[in-house]
Amino acid sequence: FHPKYRTPDGQSWPGFGHMHSAPRLGKWLKENDEELFNKVDDTDISAGGAFQRRTPHATINVLRAEQLEAAEGRRSTGSLYSVNIRRLYEEGFQKLEDDLRRE
Repeated sequence: FHPKYRTPDGQSWPGFGHMHSAPRLGKWLKENDEELFNKVDDTDISAGGAFQRRTPHATINVLRAEQLEAAEGRRSTGSLYSVNIRRLYEEGFQKLEDDLRRE
């Protein structure tokens, strides 16, 4: 987690623990929220992914394997990220960026 986190572009694999790529987020958004998918562009989708990993200061999130397994088993990944992108889109990416800078 980092204040300048960028969503992977899907051209390479950034490693375990990073946000899913913009193309994958777009696919999930289309499947779970077609109305929003039709309103946004790739930049919005990337911003929606990035803000799910942005923090005012560089942060490391450490999970034990059993914690990660429990979390993975309880969520519908595509739906979760789609809901988060909608929330962030509705808040406004510029407002989020301004708030992050003020923090």
